[in-house]
Amino acid sequence: MTFNEVLERRERQPRELLFAKLALRYSQHHGQHTQMASSIRRILAMWTERFPDAVVADLTMARPQAFKRELEAKHSSSYVAKILRMGRVVLSWAHQNGDLDAVPPWPKVSETNRPQRRLTAAELARLLAAIEDESIRRFAVLALSTLARPGAILELTREQCDVAERLTYLNPEGRRQTKKRRAVVPMCETAADLIEAAEPGLLVHRMGQPVLLSFINQELARAGERAGIEGRPVTGMAFPRTMARELRRRWVESWAVAGMMGHREQSTTEIYAIFDPAEAGSLVRARDGLWLEIGGAVVLKHNLRPQVAKSKAFEKRSKG
Repeated sequence: MTFNEVLERRERQPRELLFAKLALRYSQHHGQHTQMASSIRRILAMWTERFPDAVVADLTMARPQAFKRELEAKHSSSYVAKILRMGRVVLSWAHQNGDLDAVPPWPKVSETNRPQRRLTAAELARLLAAIEDESIRRFAVLALSTLARPGAILELTREQCDVAERLTYLNPEGRRQTKKRRAVVPMCETAADLIEAAEPGLLVHRMGQPVLLSFINQELARAGERAGIEGRPVTGMAFPRTMARELRRRWVESWAVAGMMGHREQSTTEIYAIFDPAEAGSLVRARDGLWLEIGGAVVLKHNLRPQVAKSKAFEKRSKG
C-alpha cells in the first residue's frame, strides 16, 4: 500500500473525520436537492452547533444520548427522534459514498406516547380572541378549515384555491407528493370568505413577505398564555388535531377525515371519495358548525382584510 493510499484511508477513519465535515458534505451533495432541504439544514445546524469539533469516533452511544436528553427539554418526542435519525443518516450516507470506513454504534431512537395537544371549543374561542397578529389569524382560519399541516398552510397561495368549486389544492402544481401527503379538500364557508377577498400570492404573509413557522408557534404560544390556556405551549399542529377530533365528534366518517388530512392508511379510492357531494357537504357543515359554536367567525371577520391593501395604505402614509 502506497503512502497516499494509507493517508487516504486514514482520512476515512472515524477517529480522524469531523462530523461537521460529513454533515456539510451530506447537505451540499444530497440534502439540498430534496424537498426537505430547509428542515435538513436546520437539523444539521443543531448537530454542528452542539458538536462543532467532534470527530465521528467521539459520537459514542453516550454523547448522542446526552444530546437526546437536552433536546427532549425543548422539543416534541417525534422531532427529537427526527433529529437523532438525521445524525445516523449522515454517517450512513458517508459510509455508502466511501467517505467513512465504518459507522459507530448508534442509540435506538424511539418516540414516547406523549399526548397530542388538542384544544376544547372553549379554549379555541379564547385563543382566537387573544390572537393579535393578522397573519396568525389567517393561519388559524386556514389550518382549522383545511386540517393541513403548518408547512402546507404557509406555502398555500390564492391560486391553489378554487372558490367557485369550493376546493383547496394543498399540493401546488409541480410539487411531488411526499409521505406527508397534501390533499385536495372541500372548502368551508369561513375559509371561502377569507380566500375570496385575498390578493394573489401567499395567503399567510406579513406585508407581502413569507411567515416562518417559528414565528407562528411563538405568537400562538403567547396568545395561549394571554388566553389562560394551561399546559404545553400551543403550536400550529394544535389546529388540525383539534378540528379532526371535532369532525369525528360531529359524526364525520373516519375515512373522510383521513382523506382531508392526507393520511395514507385509507385506500386511494376512499381518499378521493371525499369529493362525493354528500360527504363533502358533511365535512363543510361540520367545520362551519365549529366556527359557529366558538363564535370564531365573528371574532376574526373584521381582521381578515387582504394584507396587500393594508401594506399599500402604509406605503402611502409613509410617502406622505
